Amino acid sequence: MPVIKKEKNEKWEDEIKSMFFMPRRNWFTVYQTEGDEFIPEVPGFDFTRIDEKLEVERVEFNHTDGNCQGYASGNKYAINPVAANPMKTMFHEMAHILLGHTDMPMSDSTTLARDIKEFQAESVALICAACIGQTDELKYSLWYLQNWGIPEDLDKKMIEKLFSVSNKIISACKA
Repeated sequence: MPVIKKEKNEKWEDEIKSMFFMPRRNWFTVYQTEGDEFIPEVPGFDFTRIDEKLEVERVEFNHTDGNCQGYASGNKYAINPVAANPMKTMFHEMAHILLGHTDMPMSDSTTLARDIKEFQAESVALICAACIGQTDELKYSLWYLQNWGIPEDLDKKMIEKLFSVSNKIISACKA
């Protein structure tokens, strides 16, 4: 909880304010809680084996930024336990992996700019969420896409790739 401390500066005859955070005994982190991991239930879809089918691995979220919804690296992804929409975030992070955004290039080849990567991953997340009927959060996907901007080189080939990855994810989820 933020606390503001006020001190009178005799030399300059003004007040100095400083802010610091004070932990409270009734605060706890999500890691101090117990319970099973949340696995979404959507009729006709089984999310328990999706990692195995897509050859990806979900790991524990350990990012220091609590506002970060999730991240991916190599073939591993993590979802913030308190993510606003964990299912859509899962699709987004899986898309990064399946689109090849998390591969570490060993040469001086050109790589995609972050705005294009984010546009592609969120487009896949939006398509997947819509396919399974999770439409409540789609307005946030649209905002996210508008925020990153539509790539100038968006062409038929890129769109086909987005639908191909979306289809791969949805197919892996089907029961």
